[in-house]
Amino acid sequence: YLENTIPKYNENSYYLWAMELKEKKQAIGAMALNRRGFEIDCRYEIGCYLGEAFWRNGFSTEATGAVIRFGFGKLQLERIEAICAMDNIGAVAPLIASGLICEGLCRNLYTNENGTYDCNFYAMTDTDYFAGKCQQK
Repeated sequence: YLENTIPKYNENSYYLWAMELKEKKQAIGAMALNRRGFEIDCRYEIGCYLGEAFWRNGFSTEATGAVIRFGFGKLQLERIEAICAMDNIGAVAPLIASGLICEGLCRNLYTNENGTYDCNFYAMTDTDYFAGKCQQK
């Protein structure tokens, strides 16, 4: 894992942050932002991983907004994307609350031990962000 990840950090194509409860200094999840496509692309995918005990408290929405601000502000990205299983309402809500727009359905995109899932594709462009469409700006 580290052999693949460290070069991505050095290329500014992969970012990973721990999420923690400030008052307890307890790790509760992580946020990721990684380049999609070719080196010349300014498209990055955002991902959130949150412990189940911390769902439905606004942590994902807060962290998603912070990563979006970092992506468009510091990295000057042109596009941030997210892919989410259609029935994963807990993961969809922070994306919508942060201003990402559902652009379409990808059928049978994701498979795990529980089956194959259709996923929705969400995105925000720099034009959307700087026009104030990001709710967490």
